[in-house]
Amino acid sequence: MFFISEITSVIFLLSKTKNENQNMKNCEWSKINEACRENEQFLNKAWFEAWKIQKENIESWQGDIKYEPVDGSYDNHAIIAYGIQAVGPFYFASLAGSYFPQRGIPNTGPDPELIKNIADKIFEIVKSEGFRTSGFRMDYVHREDEFITNLKAQLLKNNWKLISRQRDQNFGMNFWSSEEEFMASLNSKKKSKIRSRKRNMAKIGNVKLKHYNDLSQDEWAKIFKEVEVVESNAWIGEKDHAKFVGSVNQIYWNSLVEDAWFRRAMNVWIMYLNDKPVSYSLEMDTEDTRYSMCRSYDKDVAKYGTGIAIVIAIIVQAIESGKKYYDLGLGDTGYKADIGAAIISTLDEYIFFPPTFMGRFSYYMAKAKKFMDKVKNLLPR
Repeated sequence: MFFISEITSVIFLLSKTKNENQNMKNCEWSKINEACRENEQFLNKAWFEAWKIQKENIESWQGDIKYEPVDGSYDNHAIIAYGIQAVGPFYFASLAGSYFPQRGIPNTGPDPELIKNIADKIFEIVKSEGFRTSGFRMDYVHREDEFITNLKAQLLKNNWKLISRQRDQNFGMNFWSSEEEFMASLNSKKKSKIRSRKRNMAKIGNVKLKHYNDLSQDEWAKIFKEVEVVESNAWIGEKDHAKFVGSVNQIYWNSLVEDAWFRRAMNVWIMYLNDKPVSYSLEMDTEDTRYSMCRSYDKDVAKYGTGIAIVIAIIVQAIESGKKYYDLGLGDTGYKADIGAAIISTLDEYIFFPPTFMGRFSYYMAKAKKFMDKVKNLLPR
C-alpha cells in the first residue's frame, strides 16, 4: 500500500508540475499578446497550433512543436516556438509557423537582456535535442525585423557561425488617404476595362460581392466551405496549391478562428454569380496593416477580371477603416504592379551553427556542400 501511495504521489506531483508549466506558458503568451507590437499579434499560440495541422503533411518536420519561454529585464518576455527539421543531410531546430506574413519569435520588444537570454536558450535547445541536431534555423524571417537582427548579432557575438541566403521579397504599398484619391489614381484605360468586364459579367447572371468579418466559429466554417467551392473550380485546385480544398486545409482555418483575435482579424470577400461563389480573397488585419493571405477565382469567370474588382473593394474598405499599409505577400504578379505595389521587405534564411565540435563540423560540411552545388551548376549538362 505504501508503494502504491508513493506512486500515486509521484503521478500527482508530475501532473501538478505539468499543469503549472502549462499555466506559466499561457501566462507568458498573455503577457506577450498584450505588450507586443500590434502588427505582430498574429504570432500567438493559435497561429502555431494551427500550423501544426499543415506541418503533418511536410515530411521534413520531425515530431511536435515545442515552446520555450524566455524572460528578459523588467517585464520583457519571449517564446521560442520551434520544431526539428531535416534540411538535406542535416537536422536543425527550426522556427515554426507559416511563411506569411512572417516567421518570428513572439516577444514584448527588443530588450538587450531578453536578446542575450534568447541566444543562451537557443544554445540550450540545440544541445538538448541531441547529437544529430546541427544548429538553429530561422527561415523566411524579415531582414528588416529589428528583433531578429539584434538576435543575429548576439549569436554571432557568441561565436556561432552563420550561413544565410535571400529567400524572397514581399510586395506592398501605402493606402491612399481617401477613396476619391484612390479612384483618381486609376487611369481611364483601367477604369474603362473594369467597367466593361463588370457589364459583361452582369449579362450572364446576377452578380453579388459580399464582405465577411468578425463572425462566430460556425459562421466562419460556412464561409470556408464556400471558399473551397471556388478553389475546387480554380487553376490552383488542379495544381495542388489550394488553401481551402480538403479536410486538412479546412481544419487549419477552422482551428485558427477558434481564437477570438483571428475571428476579428479575418476578412473574406466572396463574389457570387447566380448565388454560386466564383471568386474570393482572404485578408488579415492588424492595427494599421492589411495582409493579403490568399485569393482565387473559378476558371469559368477568368475573363471577367473578378480579382481586380475584389481588390478595389478591399482597398476602399481598408481606407474607410483607417488602415495605412497593404502587404500583398511574396512575389510579383500583374495585379500588384497594376495597383502600384513595390518591394517593401526581404525575407532571408539564417542557419546558425553553435560553437561546439558538431556545430563546427556541420558548418564546414554545409559550406562544402554549398560550394559543390555552385560548381555543379557551372558544369555543362
